[in-house]
Amino acid sequence: MKAVISDNKVNLEGFAYFVGKASSISPGAWGDKKTPIGPGKLNYLDVWDVLPAPKLAQVKMTTTPLEVEFKDQKGLNLMAALSVPGLASGKVGLKMSDFSSGKVKLIKVSPVGEKELIRQINDSPKVLDKLIEFGGSARVVKDVLICVEAVLYSRFVASGASNGAVMIDGVMVRADRELGMDRSSEVRVGPGTVLAYSLAEPKWDATRDKNKSEVLDLRDDQQGL
Repeated sequence: MKAVISDNKVNLEGFAYFVGKASSISPGAWGDKKTPIGPGKLNYLDVWDVLPAPKLAQVKMTTTPLEVEFKDQKGLNLMAALSVPGLASGKVGLKMSDFSSGKVKLIKVSPVGEKELIRQINDSPKVLDKLIEFGGSARVVKDVLICVEAVLYSRFVASGASNGAVMIDGVMVRADRELGMDRSSEVRVGPGTVLAYSLAEPKWDATRDKNKSEVLDLRDDQQGL
């Protein structure tokens, strides 16, 4: 799969990922989708909170390495403030050559299906109440795109975590991680590491807010809609 990066979105297989205020995004984040008015204004998620850590740790994640294409030079601006796991703890200004040379990988991090994510949302009463309060602009982060140093990602894949990882204390680890396990393959994913993200709108079991009690489905949303 190829991610085409421009200054206002990342296009992946015809799906437009959000880039607005991506630095505040992390897996399990949720909040209120904002749609500013005016030329050049980007839709973004105003993050209210993240799923409680014990709930998020139940959502198994999978990772997919992506090819990278920059639609124009402006797309590189999105890389200026990124923190790249394995490469640096602070902000790094990535270049096209960092991807073409294999130094850095762009990775999609996504839940293994929606069922467990929906279950954990429904098992979090405070999250449900606030999502209902946000109404039609309530959104949940579904996928995130992050850049990872290639050697670190190779260790991550070799550990067997690429198809069965969970988020614990802000890092992706093997779902069956044991105490004392080597931590050199862990990948930090959180605010500052996210290049782009997809959102999903909760679909409820009732129309009226007072009758809503659970999320039945998550409808994909994308930049520009």
